[in-house]
Amino acid sequence: MIEINSAIKRIVEDTENAIKTFYRNWTIEGLEKAKEEILVGTTIVGVKYKDGIIIGSDRQGTLGFSRGADVQKIFIVDKFTVIGMAGMYAFCQWEVELFTSELRRWEKILDTKISMKGRKKILSRHLISSQPTMVPILGLGDYQGENFSLIRYDEIGAMIPVDYTAIGSGEPDAGPILREYNEKKALIKELDFESAKELVIDALQRAAKDNIGTGPKFDIVILDKDGALFEGGE
Repeated sequence: MIEINSAIKRIVEDTENAIKTFYRNWTIEGLEKAKEEILVGTTIVGVKYKDGIIIGSDRQGTLGFSRGADVQKIFIVDKFTVIGMAGMYAFCQWEVELFTSELRRWEKILDTKISMKGRKKILSRHLISSQPTMVPILGLGDYQGENFSLIRYDEIGAMIPVDYTAIGSGEPDAGPILREYNEKKALIKELDFESAKELVIDALQRAAKDNIGTGPKFDIVILDKDGALFEGGE
């Protein structure tokens, strides 16, 4: 019990330090400038369907690469944790490594898997303390494979639970596809797997057609009761 209380105390202290660092280093003007920069050149789409989560992305690198570079934008952190990242690619890669390492650290300290709530807060704390150069969406399942959550973050760590979302430069093109389907055809959270996957690909294809920063090759990750795995998009 003493060890667990000490671990919780360290989490609180780390969070307080992260908030202090954020307010010391960033201004509203800086955030607006960063927001413009990180939304350049990608589309990532996430939906929560009746049996889990599907996250899809294009593979075209633009920021820090010559256009057309083939890059991965969705990362499987563990069996029930998936991150899709829009932003400066180096920061996205680094954040995935940091997030993964911290999950492992707390699992060892607490001798248990981290809850969905805990995983959400760890990523939020990282975004508060880092430069706002990325926007993630997070797909989570409990480790029994029974409950799932799709979380959209803003640039500084605010968490928004959603049933569907799109981020990146292709959001204005992909987002309306999701919204119109949910409002006029069927609730996305009630779709079966095949219908949900088709919707994700439709949204990505619209973004690839209309947004110069979005490429024609896609990654699709499915998170369901059996865990997370990649499935090749079209």
